Amino acid sequence: MRAPRVPLADLLALIAAKVHAVATLAELEALDCAPPDLIVSDWHLAEGKRGDAAVALAQRKWPGISAVFITGDGSPETLQITSSSQIPVLWKPTNIDALGDIAAKLRA
Repeated sequence: MRAPRVPLADLLALIAAKVHAVATLAELEALDCAPPDLIVSDWHLAEGKRGDAAVALAQRKWPGISAVFITGDGSPETLQITSSSQIPVLWKPTNIDALGDIAAKLRA
């Protein structure tokens, strides 16, 4: 079975110039590339990590990078954390047009 990030990466490639799909924070840390325009992170990541950790890492690595979370988790804790982060949230199932709109706004 293909990991969910791969189909999402395929879709993002339709609206973005270059896509780097990673599965872990270690893979994100190891990326050696020009600063991406945007980080798209699921809220629940491998190894029990959360999307805010991925965004924090990306923002340390590439200051000023924009981000968007994707989640199906509507728990009170997740809602509180994501709403206070000022980072846009897309709810699963994610509409690629909505993601494209957010990506365009954040990259502008």
